Amino acid sequence: MINNSPQKQNNLILSYDNFTKIKNGIINSINNLTNNTDKEVIINELQIILEIINNISNIKEEIKRREYENGIYEGEFRNEIREGKGKMIWNDGDRYEGEWKNDNKNGIGIYYYNNGDRYEGEFKNDACEGRGIYYYISGDRYEGEFKNWKSEGKGVYYYNYGECAGDKYDGEFKDDVGNGKGIYYYKSGDRYEGDFKDDKKDGKGIYYYKNGDRELGDYLNGKPIGKHVKLCSDGNIVTINY
Repeated sequence: MINNSPQKQNNLILSYDNFTKIKNGIINSINNLTNNTDKEVIINELQIILEIINNISNIKEEIKRREYENGIYEGEFRNEIREGKGKMIWNDGDRYEGEWKNDNKNGIGIYYYNNGDRYEGEFKNDACEGRGIYYYISGDRYEGEFKNWKSEGKGVYYYNYGECAGDKYDGEFKDDVGNGKGIYYYKSGDRYEGDFKDDKKDGKGIYYYKNGDRELGDYLNGKPIGKHVKLCSDGNIVTINY
């Protein structure tokens, strides 16, 4: 269901958060100097300022705009690797805006695909992983768990395009499609609860009709098979052979 993206490698990032902390530390020490006449206090504050100044050379971080062979990066870095917040625009038109750690996409961010799709949510080790929302240019969207660029775990897929518009699937996902236990809600008011495989009803399930009827049976590749039992809302029981 998701537009998989290969890992995009680059090398640099940026931030001034620590510089703000350094500046505030120096200001606090200077204020302490001006408000005290005690010799020991003055010496202590001067040592703090000296230590802060010495640490500046070891931080080496800033906001920069860098050009690479495959794109342009703007954001924070620490010790020559991406760490903090930043934006990368690749030559193919993909774009990422969000948090970085250890030179990879890590934390919360938004990945914009060049086809118009986008993912908003958690990233881990340069891939969308954790909880997030994937918006398709068609209008469909998936909200739930991800692993290595794919929907995997529990989630909800909302159909907003084509003949399925208005339907939704709420359940388990694996390898980017509905796999496992789930519920499929039809816009008509009907619903199916049971087993799924590769986005299709597969296994045992119950089909609930809008009028209150229920149909129990097995499914294969999206179609009912074998003997089904239909429990009608008026109390009748009907056996159906597929």
